[in-house]
Amino acid sequence: MKLLTIVLAGVLAFGALSAAAAEEQMTCCNATYADGVYTIENTAPRVSYIKYVYEWDQTEVKPFYFGAEYFAQAADPKDKGIAAIRADLEFTDGTKLPWVTIGMPNNQKFEKTVRPFTAKKPIKTATFYAEFRRVGKVQIRNPFAKEGVLKAAAPAKPAPKAPPAGMIGSKKNVPDGENWVSDPMFMSGATFKDGVYTFDNAAPNKTAALCQTFNVDQQEPKPFTFSVESKGSRPEGEQKINYAIFVDITHQDGTRISCINIPLQNSDDFVKNARTFVPKKPVKTATLFIWCKMQGKAEFRNPSLVFGK
Repeated sequence: MKLLTIVLAGVLAFGALSAAAAEEQMTCCNATYADGVYTIENTAPRVSYIKYVYEWDQTEVKPFYFGAEYFAQAADPKDKGIAAIRADLEFTDGTKLPWVTIGMPNNQKFEKTVRPFTAKKPIKTATFYAEFRRVGKVQIRNPFAKEGVLKAAAPAKPAPKAPPAGMIGSKKNVPDGENWVSDPMFMSGATFKDGVYTFDNAAPNKTAALCQTFNVDQQEPKPFTFSVESKGSRPEGEQKINYAIFVDITHQDGTRISCINIPLQNSDDFVKNARTFVPKKPVKTATLFIWCKMQGKAEFRNPSLVFGK
């Protein structure tokens, strides 16, 4: 058994220390230290602990927080109060407050536990214990105590959702003259059957659309042609852009051009609508839209986006 009693001045987070320094600056009772981890293994009930002491000599009341990462396994899995981290406080007026605690119940892997606390008087000395009194095993790493307010952890960012099927084109490095579009495109308010997309808007201003984005990654600007075969009629007075095919592009330098478009023709049979556009800068990404924001039915087939011609 190695027993050390050392007072640490100021605030010290042990995770920042070398292994040798961390071992030398703790008091260990029935505990061992190796590779950054303190281990307590009791074959019979007894008091075992690691202990670290801070001389804060506060001149005014200040909050603090303390804790550690721990892994605890009691011999009796029903024993919930098997281990604890505690703070014993001595105030500048000589009075004391023992047993400010954090419980460490059984767990399956290392977990971080932390407790904020604000005393009613300035603290002279704070003594912290990670303690185990039952039969079983506890491991502790990165014990800490810090003056100040414990900041709430930033909310975890939700994992990014995969884009809906058809929204991102599956083709890569498509040779010049070949079509980038993969059927079926991403659909909103549309259906796809036997190679034909059908929009059927029962009311005005209802939007149906197709779209697909392509990682073109040009090294030099090249013209592109976009097209679709359509069948349908724009109601009289409806804006042309509400029945159209268009492309948005982002250049390699981050600048954009939006709504490079073709108003679609009125027709009772399929008719091809096409436009060629010459960008002045290399294109990084391109998104093809087929847009129908009008009352009535329209059908589309063979959407195409071809670079290099």
